[in-house]
Amino acid sequence: MNSIKLKCVVTLVFFSVLMLASVKITFGQTPKGWNAHSSHPDDYEMGGDPTVTHGDSKGGFIKSKLSEAEGYGTWMAGIEVNEYLGKRVRMSGYVKTEAVEGWAGLWMRVDGPDDSMLSFDNMGNRPIKGTTGWERYEIVLDVPETSIGIFHGLLLVGKGNAWFDGVKLETVGSEVEITRNWIMDPEIDAAFEAKTYKSSKNDSLNYRIYTPEGMDAGRQYPLVLFFHGAGERGDDNYRQLILGVMDILKYSKKSNNPAIILAPQCPNSQSWVSDIRKSLVAVSHTMPEESSLQMKLAVELLKDTMTELPVDKKRVYVTGLSMGGFGTWDILQRMPDIFAAAIPVCGGGDPNLADKIKQVPIWAFHGDKDTVVRPELTSDMIAALKKSGGDPKYTEYKGVGHDSWNRTYANEEVLKWLFLQEK
Repeated sequence: MNSIKLKCVVTLVFFSVLMLASVKITFGQTPKGWNAHSSHPDDYEMGGDPTVTHGDSKGGFIKSKLSEAEGYGTWMAGIEVNEYLGKRVRMSGYVKTEAVEGWAGLWMRVDGPDDSMLSFDNMGNRPIKGTTGWERYEIVLDVPETSIGIFHGLLLVGKGNAWFDGVKLETVGSEVEITRNWIMDPEIDAAFEAKTYKSSKNDSLNYRIYTPEGMDAGRQYPLVLFFHGAGERGDDNYRQLILGVMDILKYSKKSNNPAIILAPQCPNSQSWVSDIRKSLVAVSHTMPEESSLQMKLAVELLKDTMTELPVDKKRVYVTGLSMGGFGTWDILQRMPDIFAAAIPVCGGGDPNLADKIKQVPIWAFHGDKDTVVRPELTSDMIAALKKSGGDPKYTEYKGVGHDSWNRTYANEEVLKWLFLQEK
C-alpha cells in the first residue's frame, strides 16, 4: 500500500465510526470509557494492560495478530459536545509503539448534522512508526456551533503494537494553532487542475480535472467521472483525490490509455444521492424522483466537459466508492445512454430500475462483511440486472468490511476491463 493510501485508508470508514465491528478484549479490563473497534476484527487484539502505563492512569493497547494485518484497530470514545461548542479543543495523550510497520496515531473528529465531518485529524501527516518510548502527542481542532458530537482515540494501521495512556481534552485559546491532517501530495496537486463550476443559478461545485499532457484537439480521449465517498466531502478541493483517482491515472499512463479524469467534490452535509441513510437502515434503495443538487451540478459539469474538451463519446465511464458508489448507480440510472461502462464500489442502486441499465457493462464490488453499506445493496442490484437480461460482473470480497475500494482500484485487471469498454 502506498503512503497516500496508507495515511488515508481510515478516513472514509470513520464517517460511520459507530458502525465498526467490535473487538473482543483479550487481556485485562477495558480502559474505562473506551470501546474497541476494528475494520478487520480478526487481525487485531486489544485490551487493557496494567503493566504498561504512563503515570497513574490505565490505558490500553492495540496489537496486530497477523504479519500482514489489514485495515486498522482503534480505541474510541465519544464525549458530550455542549461545553466545547464554538471553542478550540486540544486532545493530548501519551503513546508508545513497538515495531509499527504501518502507522499509529491519536485521532479526533468533530461531527455535524447529517453525518457530516466538520473537522478531523488522525495524525496521517505525522504518523508514529517503528519503536518509540512514551511520548506526548497533540491534536487541536475547532468545534463549530453546529457540532453534534466529538469522537477521539488511538489508531493502529497494519503490523505492530501500540499503547496509549493519559488522554485528555481541554479548551485552548485562538493563539494555539490547529493541527493539519490534510497535506496536499505534490504529485497529485500538480496532476489535477483545481476548478469551480458555476451554474446558471449561481450554485457552485468544486472539482479537479486531469487532462493528458499535450492533448491533441484532433484526437478524442476517454473520460472517467469519479465520485468520492462521504469522508472526502469538504471545501478544500483536494480530499476527493486521495482514494482511487491516482490509481486510475497511473494505470491510464502505464497502459497508454491517456484519459480525461473528472473528480468533483461534494460539500459537507450534502450528498450525491438524497436519503442514503434511509436506504442503509432499510437494506434497500429507491432512487429519489429528483436528483440532489450536487448530482445536478455534477451532471451539468460532465455535459460541459464533454462539449468543451475532445471527449470520445463512446468511452465515457463512471465509478465511485461508498457514497460515490450510490452516486455511480444514480447517475447511471438517470443517464443510461451516456456511459460506456460503470464500476460502483460498495454502493447501492434501485433494483426496480435495473431494466434501464441492463445494456451497460457494469462491474460492481462489495465486501461481504461491510456493516456500513450492506452488501445486499449491491447483490440485489446484480440479481435484478440479470433478471432483466443484463450481464453484469460482481466481485464480493470475502472477509472484507467497508474498505473494498483500495484493492479494486489497485487491480489493473479491473481498470483494463474498464478502458476496453466502448459503446
